[in-house]
Parts: sequence; structure tokens; C-alpha cells
Amino acid sequence: MKKELTLVSLASFFFIFLFIFVLTLSNLASEIRINEVELNPYDSCNDCTEWIELYSSEEINLNGWYLKDASNKIHYLNFSFKDHIIILNPNISLNNNDEQIFLYNPTELVFSTIIFSDSNNNDKTWQYCSGSWYFRTATKNYENNCTIESTDIQNNSIIDNTNNSGNNEQENEENNNKEDEIKIKFDWNDEEIINNKEFEIEIKASNLENNKYDLKIWIVDDSDNDKIISEIYNEDEEKWQSGNYYLENVLKGSGSDKTKVKLRLKKDYQDFEDETKIYARLRLNNKIICDEKDKINIIKEKENTINPTLSYFNHTEIYDQENQINDLTKINSKVIYDSSLTNKLNYIYYILGFLLIIILLLLIIKRVKIKRLEN
Repeated sequence: MKKELTLVSLASFFFIFLFIFVLTLSNLASEIRINEVELNPYDSCNDCTEWIELYSSEEINLNGWYLKDASNKIHYLNFSFKDHIIILNPNISLNNNDEQIFLYNPTELVFSTIIFSDSNNNDKTWQYCSGSWYFRTATKNYENNCTIESTDIQNNSIIDNTNNSGNNEQENEENNNKEDEIKIKFDWNDEEIINNKEFEIEIKASNLENNKYDLKIWIVDDSDNDKIISEIYNEDEEKWQSGNYYLENVLKGSGSDKTKVKLRLKKDYQDFEDETKIYARLRLNNKIICDEKDKINIIKEKENTINPTLSYFNHTEIYDQENQINDLTKINSKVIYDSSLTNKLNYIYYILGFLLIIILLLLIIKRVKIKRLEN
């Protein structure tokens, strides 16, 4: 009888552990962020409420999670969702000026916005777009408007999420005509753009002023709403970083300048093979000066082909958690791409389910034997 109780206790412990383990893996696999924020609603609307939109690529349980604003007020979350969800009139301030919002799980910070403002009562919101925030007409419950428009640079309505301070499009209205004339161009060897190798991208900039400019280059999966899939090598810090990061002071004026930057695809995208988009952005004093994009064809390495690029694992990989979160997928009503982590989790679920069946069978057999002995 004691043996039976021991087995039952062990089985109960295993089931509890399994439940916690699966729940934890599910939350780790999910990609979640603050996706859109309405600080100052339009006065004449029927439902003039401030709101925050969250986005998650997969089903996630937010029990114990919470939002916090710049004044440390807290709004607790206790629900499960997938894709996007609107939180109306949250129990935090959402001030019209110098506001910042943080998303926490029960133990740590998961995502934070830039410091932004909205002094006009209109239908515009701050929208997250591949590492930056755009001030655009609200897209509540729809895909964010992440198209770069010609007026964005003039109105300063784009702020990089990698910089934790900034002003809205009503501020910094000075427009330098010379900045508008700055151009950047790409150059690379098509045969070197291999999905599981490092490769070099050359950037040429013209009409630069006598300043030092920061440069960001990233590749996206345009079939998955421009999700960032590349990493960039920081020569100064000797480490790989997400494509969401800038390389500081790499281009210098006045006149023209050029530089070569090492890129590679993230681990989850080593099998990616398709024509997609590559972006480059120049920044000066935390202000976006110039954006450019182009098409790039990612190819698969041919068998027995010696490629001159360096090995994918040449450098120590250092991943920054907040940076990984900032690279999260864009909101999408279509089927979301299953990452390699998701696929691995599916296999783990199958294995754990099989183990559960085996344990249950062993318990049943043991109980039958004990009953026979008692009889």
C-alpha cells in the first residue's frame, strides 16, 4: 500500500511539474510587445478613451503580468490572448507629454516604449514598426501603418526604439534642406548572400555634412510583415547584435563616405531562401536623417561550394533580451510563421504526452497487481 501511495505521489508531482514546464515554455515561445498607444484621443469621437494595444505572436497567459507608466502607476493584466488585444482606459496615467510605458511579466521587464508625447486631440497614435515608433493615423485592431513617407523625416514623426528618449512630431520642427539631400546606396556580391553564412554589405553615403553618423542595416521577412531576421556585427564591441541596433559613428562627412558591414541571418532563419527586403538608416543625434531600402536575394549554399565568407559561428554570440523583444513580429491577421523554437516545442509536447501515457499505464498495471494480491 505504501508503494502504491509513493507511486501516486510521484505521478502527482510529475503532473504538476509537467504543467508548470509546459506553461513556462509556452510563454517563452510567445513574442509579445506593446504595439500601439493612444495618448490623446480625438475630442468629437463617440468613445473618447485612451487605450493600449498589445500584440503576441502566439497564445500567451498574462496572469501576473502588468503595465507601468512613467509615474510608476500600475495596471494589472490577467487574461490570455493571441494576435492583438485592446486595453481601454488602463489604470495608468497615459500623460500627453513625456510618457513611457513598460510591460512586465511576474519577474522582469519584457518590453518598454520610447518616451513619447501627443499634444493634439486627434486620431493619431504611436505605432511600433520594426524597432521604431511611427506617429500615424490610428490602426486600432488592424495592422500598423509602417510605410515610410516623404513627410516623416521633415516632421520627425519617427523615433527609434533603441533610443529611450524623444519628442513627437509637434517638436523639433526645424528642417535642414541639406539633410533631405543625403542619399545612401547599397552594394554587395550576390553570390555571397547565403542563408547560413556571414556576408558583407557596403553602404555608400553622399552629401554628408561635417558630422559623424550612426548606421543601422537590417533584413526583413516581407512575407511575415517585415519581421527582422538579420543580425549585425559590431566591430567595436566585437559581438553580434540584432539588426535593430545601430553602429555608432561609422560614416563621417563632409561629402561622401562608405563602409562595409557584416550581416548574417538569425539562427531561426538559417533555412530562409527567398528574395526579400533590406533596409539602411542614417541617424544623427538620435534623429533619423535618411532611409533607404532595396531587394536582396537570400540563397542556399550549394553543395561542395567553398564560400569566402566567414563561418557563421566565428564570433561569440551575445544576445540582449530587450533587443530580442524589440525584434518581435508585426501584427498580422494571417497565419503566423512558426519559428524553430515553436517546432521544437511541438516535439517536446509529443514526447511529454507519450511519457504521460506510459506513466498512467504503469500505475494501472501496478494497481491491478496490488488488487490481485489483496484478493
